Amino acid sequence: MKARAIWKWVIPAIVLAAVFLPYTVSANNGIDKNEQQEAAKRMQGLQLIAGRKDGDLALDANITRAELVTIIVRAFGNDTEAKLLKGAPSFPDVGSHWASGYIAVAKNLAKQTGEVLGRPDGTFNPDGNVTQAEALAFVMKFMGIKPEEGSKWPDNYINGAVNAGLITEEDGKAVSAGKNTAANRGLVFYLADSGFSTYKLANGKTVYTTYVDSKPPSLTVETPPSESAENQVALKGTAEGAAFVTLDGKKVSVGADGKWTGTLELGTCGDTYPIVASDLAGNTVTKEVTIKWKGAPKGVSKDVYACKAN
Repeated sequence: MKARAIWKWVIPAIVLAAVFLPYTVSANNGIDKNEQQEAAKRMQGLQLIAGRKDGDLALDANITRAELVTIIVRAFGNDTEAKLLKGAPSFPDVGSHWASGYIAVAKNLAKQTGEVLGRPDGTFNPDGNVTQAEALAFVMKFMGIKPEEGSKWPDNYINGAVNAGLITEEDGKAVSAGKNTAANRGLVFYLADSGFSTYKLANGKTVYTTYVDSKPPSLTVETPPSESAENQVALKGTAEGAAFVTLDGKKVSVGADGKWTGTLELGTCGDTYPIVASDLAGNTVTKEVTIKWKGAPKGVSKDVYACKAN
C-alpha cells in the first residue's frame, strides 16, 4: 500500500518514548498484516509513534485510550502544547496521569468539532483498552466526521466512516466483525493512518499535509536524452526529503543520500512523462521529461499525455 524508503524530519523534535503498559494480545482484526505494518512504519517515520527498545512496534498489543489520543494530538500538531499542559484538569479520573496534557488538548480539539470526548458518566478511563469501534470513533471525532443518522452505536460510527470515505467498505466490515473487542495497535495505526493520509479536510489537504508536514520534497532529474531508439531509458537524480519517486507511475526507491535511479519505459501515448517525488506525509512534486521514442510504431498519435497513471 505505502512502501517507504527514507523520512523527512520537518516537525520539531519531540520526545518519542512510548508508554507501554503490560498488555495482552488482541484477536485478529481482519485487516491485512502487511498493511498494518506499512501504516505503522509511516507513522513511526512521521514521529507519531515509537517502537520498543528492540524496534518492535508491538502491533498485536492492545492500546489504551490515553495512548490513542496521544497519537491523535501529535498528528494534529499539538504535541508541544500537550506537554506544557501536563496535569491540567480535564476529567475527574485523569488527574496527574502521564497523558493528562494530551487528554486536555484532545478534549478541547473534539469540542471544536462539536464532539464530546469522555464517557457517558463524565470520566475518560485513560488506561482502558480501546475497542475497534471506539478507535474508529476517536479518529472521526477529531476530523469532524459525523456518525450515520438513524443507526445505533457502534454501527452508526462504522457506517458514517464508510459513507464519508474515511475507510473502505471492506475495512468497515472488518471493524464491524470485531467492533466490541479490544483493538490492537496494528489496527489502530492502520485506521488512523488511512484517515490522516487520504481524507481531505475543509482546506483540501489531509491531516498529514496540514499539520505534520506541509513542505514538499525537492526533485531533480539529471538531463535525460531527447530521443531514444530503445523503449527503455535509464534516469537518475536526487529527491531530498522524498520517500520514493515514480517514473510515469513506476515506483523506485530513494537512497539515504537522496539519490534515485530508475528505468523509464517509453510508450506510444506521447513523448512527455511525469516524474513524481513523494514524501511520507503525501506531499508531492512533479517534473516532466520529454523523450521521443524513435522506435515507436508508425501511425500512432503522439499528442496524448503519457498513458500510465501516477
